[in-house]
Amino acid sequence: MAEDAVRQFASVGDTADESAQPPAALPPAAAPQQTAERKPKPNLYERRRAAIQRRFGFAYFALAVATGIAIGLVVVLVGRSSGKHEAWSPFKPTSNGLEGAQQIAGYVSRRYRLGNELLAGAFASAPVVQGGTPIGAAAVRTGFTKERVQDVRFYRTDHAVMYQFLGTKDDGTIPGTASIARGNLLRQEILEMSLYSMKYLGGIDTVIAFPPPTIGSDGKPAVTRAILLRKPDLKAQLSKPLGDTIPPGKTETLGRQTTAKERAAVAKVQFMQYSGQQLPSGDFLLVLTPVA
Repeated sequence: MAEDAVRQFASVGDTADESAQPPAALPPAAAPQQTAERKPKPNLYERRRAAIQRRFGFAYFALAVATGIAIGLVVVLVGRSSGKHEAWSPFKPTSNGLEGAQQIAGYVSRRYRLGNELLAGAFASAPVVQGGTPIGAAAVRTGFTKERVQDVRFYRTDHAVMYQFLGTKDDGTIPGTASIARGNLLRQEILEMSLYSMKYLGGIDTVIAFPPPTIGSDGKPAVTRAILLRKPDLKAQLSKPLGDTIPPGKTETLGRQTTAKERAAVAKVQFMQYSGQQLPSGDFLLVLTPVA
């Protein structure tokens, strides 16, 4: 803390010497002689240097203005780009886990129709088989005649969600005659549901889907096919907006023409014959074999 120092100055009085005579008046000072000094004219070198300095000063000023404008434009463009960030999809579930998976199933299945009816509804569950036995792993076979054990790919299903699809008929089948076009539409529905699940459901990296049952040789409906989709296989589709893969917001029917990009993505969805066996842990091993 600064301290205030106050100094008092004592005034010293003049002591007059009465015997002293006043000093004689000094003669007036002579006025100084004013000599007009003429400023020398700048030589050629100085004139050129001044001109160069003026030019550089103008150039620096123009550069500063241009730099300021460029910085301002960058700030504006960055602000616009950040303000117009494109969402990955037009829909996003409000919950996680199985509740979020069911929201996805409801939203996506409503978009796929056969005339005035749904193509296939779906309900979500943890990966289990009939009787509640958990699916602990999946084995994807090659279908080769001389298949070796090392040719089979094994995947854990700890972070999987399962969707069971049902048609609108009483027995769960899809009404009408089966066709390639209808099968591709169903595959697209499964693909879209899987992309939403892997994008928004935390920790989900695998989707197991069971399509609607088909009528077997005995005339009874049976689920004999399954689909396994994994996040690494859909990395390209998940890294860009959903609309780049599947047109959003439109009702999907058999009559709509698809693009080559859509068909390439749908080709990743393969119906496989499924069977299984029990693991030593008691869990179910889902065995998938390509359909001939």
